[in-house]
Amino acid sequence: MREVHVLRAVIAAVVTGCLVLHVLTAIPQLGATTFDDAYMFIRYANNFLSGNGFSWNASDGPAYGATSTSYLFTVTAARGLFPLSDATVLTGLSFAAGLLSCVILVLAGFLYGNHLRKSWIPLLIIPVMILGGAFRFHSLTGMETTISLLGNSVFVLFLLLYEKSPDKLKFFLLLASAYASYLTRPDNGIYCLLLPPLFLRASGSMKKKQCLLYVVLFGVIISADLLFKKILFGSALPVPFYAKSTGFYQGYSGLGNWNAIDYLIQFLRSSLPFLLAAVLLVTKQTARRILGISLPILLTFIYFTTVIQIMGWEARYYYPSLPFFIMIAYVVLENHFKCSSPVNNNKLFQVSSWRIMAALFAVLLTTSPLITRVASSAWERYALKTVEYTPNTEHFTRSTRDLPSLGWWEGITGISELLEKMPPGLVFAGSEYGFISSENPDVTIIDMVGLHDISLARNGFSADYILSRNPDILWLPHSDYSYFRSDLIDNEIFDTQYEYYPGVFNYGIAFNKNSEYFQQIIEIMEDQFLQLYPGHLLEDYKAIRTDREHPAVRLQ
Repeated sequence: MREVHVLRAVIAAVVTGCLVLHVLTAIPQLGATTFDDAYMFIRYANNFLSGNGFSWNASDGPAYGATSTSYLFTVTAARGLFPLSDATVLTGLSFAAGLLSCVILVLAGFLYGNHLRKSWIPLLIIPVMILGGAFRFHSLTGMETTISLLGNSVFVLFLLLYEKSPDKLKFFLLLASAYASYLTRPDNGIYCLLLPPLFLRASGSMKKKQCLLYVVLFGVIISADLLFKKILFGSALPVPFYAKSTGFYQGYSGLGNWNAIDYLIQFLRSSLPFLLAAVLLVTKQTARRILGISLPILLTFIYFTTVIQIMGWEARYYYPSLPFFIMIAYVVLENHFKCSSPVNNNKLFQVSSWRIMAALFAVLLTTSPLITRVASSAWERYALKTVEYTPNTEHFTRSTRDLPSLGWWEGITGISELLEKMPPGLVFAGSEYGFISSENPDVTIIDMVGLHDISLARNGFSADYILSRNPDILWLPHSDYSYFRSDLIDNEIFDTQYEYYPGVFNYGIAFNKNSEYFQQIIEIMEDQFLQLYPGHLLEDYKAIRTDREHPAVRLQ
């Protein structure tokens, strides 16, 4: 008994120390996120609070561009209640959701297993998660990642509670938690639909009729949800569902930057302690239940390979699945302690040699830089093929000096500052617009990458479509979007109607010569240009076509 108390004291000390360290080091970083996509939630929230519904542009009506409905509602509520900066709202929510996820997962372990509760092992979830760099990263991005993690954690809690003692109340709580998880990210839908019938049927906690009832009721809920979103947003499915499908971004040269296999290995590395528990302790009694959990995980991860995981750093798409790996660890650990003889203490730790070999293989697979590099390179070679496009139109400038390159974030903030000085009612087109959209709520922003424009997302990029919106300022897409750039630069309307400055703000910027604000825009731009590029004149970097004007210096 004394040893048990000592062990509990050690665990409590480790957990407390990790929590204090995490909070103290994270608080100074709250309100400083440069995760551009996170700011998109703020734009939707601002438009809703202004009485324009959940719209990207108030003039365009509702849009379903914010994939996580629950995070959108949470950000909107926080934005309306608290007079905080946009970044503080976002990072505060993601930070709180991350910590709450840890609490829920610990609670799930204590409520599920008598032996787990006695050993205090569930508390170790906190240091395992917090000491992993991915948890800290996602807690401070301001994205919906930790909200989805929280939703799946609550879902796991009610799954384990139902398995332990099934009843009607827990059945409906399980159903409600599944829907709540789905609302955090629609790709959780595979877990929400399949995991309860597969896992609970394997454990004997749910009969066939109950499994069928669960599937039917969840299907009815999702059907009603799709109808509701069609009414609320004008689209039943999120716009990014179409835009981020493989093949949408024609000529996208940045595919290699978002490697699904690399991210999968990163995630498995974060899940390694729970994977090792499964490998070392799974038995015939738990194998069917583990299979019931693993199948939805496998199907979800296969789906992720079909998605272009733009801004998927630290396995952002995979990370909300972590609670299901923790659930596997709880199942095998509780069964192991339950079946171990209290008399023979050595038996508690006896593991066969093949299991040890399998565990070593799992460690090697997830931690070896060589394996990661080979697997990632193979995926990039065979699955991430793309054709890069080059504009047929050649431009030159009078200046022989290259402009200094701005950083990615510096380019975004520079454009945002430029738009803040512009006259009201301006129309802007770009691809890197998250932060810009939250800082400039009155600017109409034409989405060139199809995350908020259902027409573009369904039909593919079209320069004619973009230019038909008559943007006053067109910040050319990121250099990775080679087809988008080529289609714009070669477009006759762009050539005749826009004054183009290649390389300015990294990707090039163009101004509509027919805009009522044109002269005012150029004057403001000249001042901004001098601040960003001291010693250079804007006029020297205006594009000149070879077959129309000369003399000039060719752009490299």
